[in-house]
Amino acid sequence: NGNAIKFIGDVTHIHQVEKYIQTFHPRVVVIDQGAKVSIPSSKTMSEPNVLKKLYQLYRGFGPKYNCSIITLGQADEKSEGRKYLGLTNMDSSKVGIPGELDWALGIGFLDQPEFQHVRWLNIPKNKLTARRGRTEVRFKIHASRFYDAETGESDV
Repeated sequence: NGNAIKFIGDVTHIHQVEKYIQTFHPRVVVIDQGAKVSIPSSKTMSEPNVLKKLYQLYRGFGPKYNCSIITLGQADEKSEGRKYLGLTNMDSSKVGIPGELDWALGIGFLDQPEFQHVRWLNIPKNKLTARRGRTEVRFKIHASRFYDAETGESDV
């Protein structure tokens, strides 16, 4: 779709994130590994406080620049082999990140051949509609799409 989607790599500092938002005026920003972006004065802060501050900044960018911020992150090591992941399964944050989120989705995976194409989706937090839920879906790797596990419908 022309210049509608921009991929920008190697963004490591919160000032870079804000500069790109100011420059391109996106409607949606997706930050892979959002917890790894650095912020000023973080050397003197504890990790939970750094994460809390970082996610407060992300949250503030939304209304300030009229865009939605989506961050992706990893589950912690205790999540391995779990189907439904919740807020406490986020890597490096038992305090900082969950309180700042408006919405969260956990994607569970079992590393077993019979579950190669199965994922378990869980919405543990939803300030937008207050609806939470969980479901099992099929993941078609070649199409990067989720399908309802029972019906095969792609409207998951």
